Amino acid sequence: MKRPDRRVVVAGLAIMGCALSLTCGGGGEAVEPVASVVVDPTTLTLTALGATQPLTATVYGKIGAFANPQVTWTSDAPSVVSVQGSGESAMATARGVGTARITATSGDKSGTTTVTVAAPDVTLAVQLGGAGTGTVSSVPSGISCTTTSGSVSGTCSAGFPTGQTVTLSAVPATNHSFGGWTGGGCTQTQTGPCAVSMSRAQAVTASFTAPVTITVTANPSAGGTVSGGGPAAVGSTATVVATPSAGWSFTSWTENGGVVSSTASYSFAATTNRTLVANFRQNPFTIAVTANPVAGGTVSGGGVYDPNTAVTVTATGASGYTFTNWTENGAIVSNSAKYEFTATTNRTLVANFTQNPFTITVSAIPPAGGVVTGGGVYAPNSAVTVLAAASTGFTFENWTEMGAVVSSTASYSFTVTGNRSLVASFTPGPCTITVIANPTIGGTVSGGGTRPCGSPVSVAATPATGYAFVNWTVNGTVLSTTPNYTGTPTTNQTWAANFAVLTGPPVIVVSPTTITFSMVQCDPNPNDQVLSVSNGGAGVLSGLSASWAGMPVFALFVRSISSTTAPSTIALGASIAFENPITYTQASVNVASPVAANSPVNVPVTVIISPPRTPKIGASPASLSFTASRGGANPSTQTVSITNPVSTFFPPGQNPNCEVKGLALGNVTYGPGASGWLTVGALGSTASPASFTVQAITGSLAAGTYTATIPISANPASNSPLNLLVTFTVQ
Repeated sequence: MKRPDRRVVVAGLAIMGCALSLTCGGGGEAVEPVASVVVDPTTLTLTALGATQPLTATVYGKIGAFANPQVTWTSDAPSVVSVQGSGESAMATARGVGTARITATSGDKSGTTTVTVAAPDVTLAVQLGGAGTGTVSSVPSGISCTTTSGSVSGTCSAGFPTGQTVTLSAVPATNHSFGGWTGGGCTQTQTGPCAVSMSRAQAVTASFTAPVTITVTANPSAGGTVSGGGPAAVGSTATVVATPSAGWSFTSWTENGGVVSSTASYSFAATTNRTLVANFRQNPFTIAVTANPVAGGTVSGGGVYDPNTAVTVTATGASGYTFTNWTENGAIVSNSAKYEFTATTNRTLVANFTQNPFTITVSAIPPAGGVVTGGGVYAPNSAVTVLAAASTGFTFENWTEMGAVVSSTASYSFTVTGNRSLVASFTPGPCTITVIANPTIGGTVSGGGTRPCGSPVSVAATPATGYAFVNWTVNGTVLSTTPNYTGTPTTNQTWAANFAVLTGPPVIVVSPTTITFSMVQCDPNPNDQVLSVSNGGAGVLSGLSASWAGMPVFALFVRSISSTTAPSTIALGASIAFENPITYTQASVNVASPVAANSPVNVPVTVIISPPRTPKIGASPASLSFTASRGGANPSTQTVSITNPVSTFFPPGQNPNCEVKGLALGNVTYGPGASGWLTVGALGSTASPASFTVQAITGSLAAGTYTATIPISANPASNSPLNLLVTFTVQ
């Protein structure tokens, strides 16, 4: 039987959501309190996340249940079960595995229900990809899956409670690498652990990459050793090292013939299989060559050579030495002075030389002075004794070599160290040479006297006037036909100077028989020439005079005659400085005398004028210096004069052939600091003598020292261009 709703019976009113209240005659109000709250169902179990369950709350007062009561719903574990509703109805939703208490509150009373979420296990499947080796494990445990080069073993699938988070970790084998995850909410680029939320069955793929292979070899194999080859994890840094053998040097790492590194330690990212070659070069060899003994000769061909190159060493004996052989470490390697071989190692070669035997030559001076012995051919360092035995009438004086005395004893002993030419000097008794004039009035004689026999004796004969020298004789034998004579007598002798009486008229004799005037154009006139005149006949040569024949346009003249009677001297001069280059041979000077049988005597004269020397630019002053105050007036203008210092004979402007021509001024070159502060005037002439002006402009120049050069050129000139330095000091 349905229980009546007491809230309707009272006063016929129902106040929604409130306890029943009655108003009595005294105006007072009575409210029925909440006695209890009951939640239905009182317990429940949800078996799937997201599953829902309706809940109902009944609110009781003392006299019955309230209609449409106000109820507040809460959950003490919203992550496990959430509740949502108002009034007496609500909806519980499973959010996670566990237990939650749901409370319905009305007024100061509440009721509860216990909700358990027990989700079933869902499957996590791990798949392994790639050609590498590695293991995937899980936390919590359950997954332990291994792949070995594509072959999978272990537990690769396991069930986990719904909603649980499972962390997967990938560990690659040595030199293998983990490539990343796919599926399960993880990304390909993620190489750390993968957290999988098991809200449902999940499939995750882990990829492992096999290592790459680094192959290293040495070229040539004898050149050195290599390390660092083998497997390497993809993306890791691989380092290969080349170590050269003794006598070799590392050159490069190559791959497929291309150079990839020039350093012996080569590091790179291992991303693919690589075949690397360490190239080695054999070090060059040193070929050392020496001479034994050092003075024995010269050697060539030593030096530094690349392996297997052809080498030629050559030995050349010095004067007095002969090549013997080439040796190495004391062993003979060649008997030829030119030794050829291939460089395969360092070598130290010695060229051996043997000293040639020496010749000792002995001689006597004078040859009749004595007998010498002991000369001959001797081996080096032999002991030698030479002897000198004086002939009758001679005495041994000394042994000499190249004019120097080496011994004062007749028996001279020494050690042979070279060729020697020894002279034994003997001294005869003294010889007296008496000189006479024949006839006595024919002239004068000088010289003679007492000398060691065989030593030089000089004599001179001068004929008197009217006589002529004929010859020197001894005992009727002619010694010489010249007045001055030197002989080496070995006995006492009388030397006679024979003179003959001159006959006939006087004869003009001149010395020299030709005259030459020589100079370079633009130089001063040549020096005067002197002609000596003597009488080569009888009588007195008088009335001497001189005159020119074949006179050229330039001036040749007789400066003076010392005497008109022989002997006499005639001074001749030439004034030819203005003439052009020429060789003139048509002139002569005639020496005449009214009493001479051969008058006049013609003396040929040659005039040689060579081309002038190359002009040179001469500037005066040689440099310019200006001084001014900062912001003050310009310094005074200066003038530069240009001449040809090569020609100093002519004053400037007198001989155009001797001047500098084609003069020109170039652009001013300024030193550091400032420019444009110099004004250069024009040249007054393009040929020396010339001049130009130079003005320094103070302007706004700061205090300091400034420099500039003015180029002066000419064609031709040996020093063109001449750079004239200008210094400007602003104070």
